[in-house]
Amino acid sequence: MAFCFARMFKPGDETLITNMDHEANRPPWRLLEQLGFVVNVVDIHPDTITLDFEDFKSKLSDKTKVFAINWAANSCGTITDVKKFIVEAHKYGAITIVGFVHYAPHKIIDVKDIDTDILQCSTYKYFGPHLGVTYSKKEIGDKLNSTRVQAYDNTQMPLKLETGTLAMELVNGAAEAIKFIADAGKHHMDQLEDEVKEYSGLRKEIVAGMKAFEYYEDELADALRVKMKDIKDSKFTVRERVLQEHLQFHSELKG
Repeated sequence: MAFCFARMFKPGDETLITNMDHEANRPPWRLLEQLGFVVNVVDIHPDTITLDFEDFKSKLSDKTKVFAINWAANSCGTITDVKKFIVEAHKYGAITIVGFVHYAPHKIIDVKDIDTDILQCSTYKYFGPHLGVTYSKKEIGDKLNSTRVQAYDNTQMPLKLETGTLAMELVNGAAEAIKFIADAGKHHMDQLEDEVKEYSGLRKEIVAGMKAFEYYEDELADALRVKMKDIKDSKFTVRERVLQEHLQFHSELKG
């Protein structure tokens, strides 16, 4: 995706990423610095381990062409209100890219609600194979200059984002993973009918399945938090330890 944009913009244009992103998301954009692009980074509040929204706004400008952000951080578990970041980025005409790898297994996704331009994940996070998936608004996808085998043989979305021959065994595995989630929704529909009555068909079953998973996970997480408080002589929780390591890692990057 980064190299799609590398062929669309000019040296001096800016990309904005964050210090909370997975390293799989940061280096591709960093590489664009070699082509003359400017890569700015949104900082983190060290006390709350959340993105500094004011720092983010201060680094937006008319030169910002792309803003890449994760929905949930795999390093520390922080869930970001991506919608408010997207609203601000769109004020400057920036294309927004949300990585939802760590968010996808736990929460319901609604691209219309957050209004992102591009959303990316791998299906292995929700019971599927390791297969990358991309959602893109049509008007954005039509503009992308993709990097693929025989790059000029197909310029139509979505096939132009495929690097070559489709791995059909992975595609079918991903489809079965969706069926699995929907099947869980069917099994729990009687308990969730009021919460999913606005949906219909497969979407209703998928949402019900994700809500069933979410409620189950929330109960487990609450039990874990209670038990961890009882650990004798523990000076901090696992989350706090992870957050300390996360801050140390990024301070070393800056240094």
